[in-house]
Amino acid sequence: MRDNMITIGSNIGIGLLSLLFNYQTLIAGILAVLAAIWTVRQMRASEKSADARHDQLVGLMLKRDQLIVDRAANPLLERLNLTLPKLLKTKEGFSESQDPTAYLRSNMEAIAQIGVESQLISNPFLADARPLFDGQLVHMLETISGRGASIGFQLYDLRKLAENAESAGQQVPDVAYEQCAIEVRSAINHLPSEVMEFIERLSLLRSEYSAK
Repeated sequence: MRDNMITIGSNIGIGLLSLLFNYQTLIAGILAVLAAIWTVRQMRASEKSADARHDQLVGLMLKRDQLIVDRAANPLLERLNLTLPKLLKTKEGFSESQDPTAYLRSNMEAIAQIGVESQLISNPFLADARPLFDGQLVHMLETISGRGASIGFQLYDLRKLAENAESAGQQVPDVAYEQCAIEVRSAINHLPSEVMEFIERLSLLRSEYSAK
């Protein structure tokens, strides 16, 4: 009985070995396919995990950019919209005046305030948002700030000249007022349209980031 069992076991072993030998290529192929399927599944799982992390990172960066643009636009846009009528009124005043120099003398404080308000765009929040601006918006930012600074410098120099002249018991030469009026009027003529376009572009940028 025992010998018969050994014989049967031996035959099964030989048959199994023969089966493995005869179909080893097929078996190896099946194992290779299974290994490939497992590898692909692992890769897809890794890719999904990487995509999820990437989407999360992009979402955080987008949220950061939204906050940066929002801080840059508020309350600056509101304040620029309040400054714009003053710019238009001053531009109109220079245009209608027969004597720009006389208009400058009569409105120096108001014009000086316009110069200050035109430099509101030179603030840290806009500096933070600047990398998100396109080339045109950056150019307008620099131009408007430069014109506001030019108005301030011209009026400051004129005031210092007036103070020195008064200390010396003299009068400021008319040519100094004339030159200042020319420079200030030139800046005022350009500022309204530039500020309006800046407001439009910054508003559009804020809307674009708010919609993302």
